[in-house]
Formats: sequence, structure tokens, C-alpha cells
Amino acid sequence: MNHTKPIFYPIACKIPKICLLSVVTTIHHAIQTWVEIFTYFKCG
Repeated sequence: MNHTKPIFYPIACKIPKICLLSVVTTIHHAIQTWVEIFTYFKCG
């Protein structure tokens, strides 16, 4: 997971923490959704 740091660190320095938190939450939710869809098609 270390390869993601150069991408996210410069962005994180420019975004306020509250905004960053909402972005992370949104990304996390999107990943969860895609995992559920992928699992559904793989198993169903």
C-alpha cells in the first residue's frame, strides 16, 4: 500500500482535514459498493 502515499500526501496537505475525511469516507463507500457488486457477480 506504500505506492499510494506519493499520490495522496500532496493532496492531503492542500485539503482541510474535515474535507479530507469526507473524501476518504466517499472513496471507502465507493470501494465497498464495488466489492459488493463484484462479489455478487462472482458468487451469483
